[in-house]
Amino acid sequence: MGSAAAVRLLSELAGDRVSAADVFALSELWLTSLDQISEHLLAGHTEAARHLDADVERARRVFLDDLLIGRQASLGAIRDRARTLGISPPDPGVLVVAEPGPEEGHPQRGGAASAGMDLLDEVGRADALTTTRSGRVVLLVSPEAVDRVTAALGDRPWRACVLAPRALTDMTSAYRLADDAVETAPPHAFGGNGLLGEADACVLALLNGGPVTPEALRGAVLGPLLSDAHRHLLQTLRVYFREGAATTAADTLHVHPQTLRYRLRRVRELTGHDPHRPWPRFVLETACAIAR
Repeated sequence: MGSAAAVRLLSELAGDRVSAADVFALSELWLTSLDQISEHLLAGHTEAARHLDADVERARRVFLDDLLIGRQASLGAIRDRARTLGISPPDPGVLVVAEPGPEEGHPQRGGAASAGMDLLDEVGRADALTTTRSGRVVLLVSPEAVDRVTAALGDRPWRACVLAPRALTDMTSAYRLADDAVETAPPHAFGGNGLLGEADACVLALLNGGPVTPEALRGAVLGPLLSDAHRHLLQTLRVYFREGAATTAADTLHVHPQTLRYRLRRVRELTGHDPHRPWPRFVLETACAIAR
C-alpha cells in the first residue's frame, strides 16, 4: 500500500522528468530496503520464538522443581498446572537423578543443565521433564522410556539412580530417596553401568536413616521371592548366606548342589541381584535379615 502510494505521488509530481535509469535505480533502492526490512522482521521473529521456547522450558523446569520440593502437593493442583502449561506429565512417572561426569562441564557454568537437555533429547522429550538441583540432573519420564534412559546413561560416565514408577504426588519423597542414594552409595554399588535401582536406594536409605520402611525395602529388594510360589527361593537364599558356601547350604537343605545353584540363578533372574557379587549380595542379605 505504501509503495503504491509512493509510485503514484512520484508519477504526479515528476513523471515527465524521470528517466528509465531513474526508475531502475529507484526500484533497486526500494527492493534493497524491502530486503533489509524482511531480514529484520525474520530476525525479530526468530528471537521472539527463542525467548518463547526458553520461557516454556523454564516453566516446565519450575513445574518439576515444585513437584520435587512438595510445593505442588495435591493431584488436582498438579493437573491444573499441567493443563495450563499444555503438558501431560507421566503419572505414574519414573524419577531419575543423575550426576554428570567431570567432562560434562562444571554445574555452576550450566554444564549439568546442558547435559540434562542433551539427555532429554536423546531419550525423547514428549512430556518428559528435566531440571537441575545441586549440580545433578533430574528427569521425570514415563515407564515406557526407562529402557532408553538406562541405555543413554549407560553410554555416559555418570552416576545415577533410576527409581520404580510412582504417582506424581509421591515425587518429593522419591527425589530425596534417589538423591541421597547417588550421594551416599559407595563406588562399587553402581556396577558396570553406573546405575542404582529402587532396591539399592532403599538399602542405602535404611543405612542412613532415610525415609524408608522395612516393608518397602523388603518389597523393593525381594519382590517375587515373597510370594508363596517362590518362598523356597527365599529360604534357599537365607541358608546360603548363613552357611557361606553353596555345597554346605545344599547339604543343609538336603538338595543337590546343582539344584541350589539353579535356585540362586532364579534369585538373580527374579530380583536383578546376583548373590555372588559383593554389592548385590549385600543388598539381598540386608533384605533377608529383616524379611519375615
